[in-house]
Amino acid sequence: MIKRLPQTLFTLFVMTSLGTIAFAQQPVTVGQLDFFSTGIDIFNLTGPGNPVSTSTGAPLSFTNLLLVVNAAGGVFTVTNSEFQSAGLGTGSLECTDANCLAAVVGATSATLTGTFDPTTGIEGLPSDDTVIAANFTVIDPPKATIVAEALPEPGAWGLIFAFAGLALIWRAVPWCWRRVHVA
Repeated sequence: MIKRLPQTLFTLFVMTSLGTIAFAQQPVTVGQLDFFSTGIDIFNLTGPGNPVSTSTGAPLSFTNLLLVVNAAGGVFTVTNSEFQSAGLGTGSLECTDANCLAAVVGATSATLTGTFDPTTGIEGLPSDDTVIAANFTVIDPPKATIVAEALPEPGAWGLIFAFAGLALIWRAVPWCWRRVHVA
């Protein structure tokens, strides 16, 4: 039993590590949040001429936006409806209304949350992945990067090692159980 237990624990450790590696999220820069004296801009760094785009070549859309800004004048909340297209078909957004202008003055911290659309059929991701996580959060602008988390599928070798490890554990556990309980 003592000889098999470390081997089984090592196999379990390796299996867990491979599973973590196979499903690791890889961040990809897709936008930038900036505060200016004229308002708040969300620059979309996807689409034509950029490394990341949808399968049709269009930029990702940033939707369901909520920006909470702690500023000298209090806490300001900027919702999705206050952001307008910055034009040129780039998918970039801007907010120049009175609420945004007040939020920019003396901003000390902020949190932007939202979703990406679409989340599948994305080109230009690491390792030829095509799927990203739907939600994003950016903390502490005034100048912050918006990243998408690429969600890779497990590789064939990871699955082979996983099944081999499970077979070893399945074989070792009944043997250990018999040795401990037969005395």
